[in-house]
Amino acid sequence: MRAAFRLDLFPMRFAKLHGLGNDFLLLDLRAGGDPLPARRALELCDRHRGVGGDGVLTLLPGARMLVQNADGSVPEMCGNGARCAALWIATEGCTRPASARVELLTDAGPRPCKVDATEANERRSGVRRRASELRVEGWQKALPQVAIGGGQRADGGDAQL
Repeated sequence: MRAAFRLDLFPMRFAKLHGLGNDFLLLDLRAGGDPLPARRALELCDRHRGVGGDGVLTLLPGARMLVQNADGSVPEMCGNGARCAALWIATEGCTRPASARVELLTDAGPRPCKVDATEANERRSGVRRRASELRVEGWQKALPQVAIGGGQRADGGDAQL
């Protein structure tokens, strides 16, 4: 049996972007920080226990793009991931329109990208924490709960029942 996975132990900011049928988690570490360990990327890409995605895109200083696929592989480059990363850089996190050229540095060499975004497309999903109670035949237990949008909730999987 796997140990409980606790997202609250590893706080991070990320974005979820879609590019022509692929979805990616994007970590912008251009200001500093280390890429995720392979195991952490796998856990986040898990569609049942994590955030879910085809891979993790990590932006490093100098517009370097690291791709970690959901299966654990690290490709030299990913075209759909490059689209997402270039859009993120040009629009400052999808917060403003932009028409720009972005050169991403990949293991396959530099990749020039042209971005024409006529409007901002920032959609944030709020995460709200609250407590709930589990009651069974006169017994009750307080559980942490996170509302993740779309009518879904994640209850504390690490609680001792």
